[in-house]
Amino acid sequence: MSVEIYWHIAIFSSGFLGVFVLLNLLGMDIDSIDMDFLGDHFSFSSILAFTCVGSWTGFLAYNMTSMSDLKVFISSIFMGFAALVGSIFLLKRLKGWEEKGNIDINNAIGKIGKVYLGIPANVA
Repeated sequence: MSVEIYWHIAIFSSGFLGVFVLLNLLGMDIDSIDMDFLGDHFSFSSILAFTCVGSWTGFLAYNMTSMSDLKVFISSIFMGFAALVGSIFLLKRLKGWEEKGNIDINNAIGKIGKVYLGIPANVA
């Protein structure tokens, strides 16, 4: 694999990752792009992390070391896979912090609260 391929993949994936992060920071949730598949483990974000880290690793290893092409390729795949696993782990942890909008009415039994709307009898 030549250094130009690593370079093109790194620039494309870094630019796309930058736009993706910027849009998320601005509050534009991109659910249509962040499609989870294969049992909610892989997402667009994790694959983007794989390509970004793996291609930059390959580019830098190719230019800064005297490793063979095979070793550069293996190291880029390994680092990309590490980024993929790390992003999956972090995204799962962040999804655990999400706030759910639904409330279980059974948790309100016996509690004191303020009622803004009328409650019909025999709700159970």
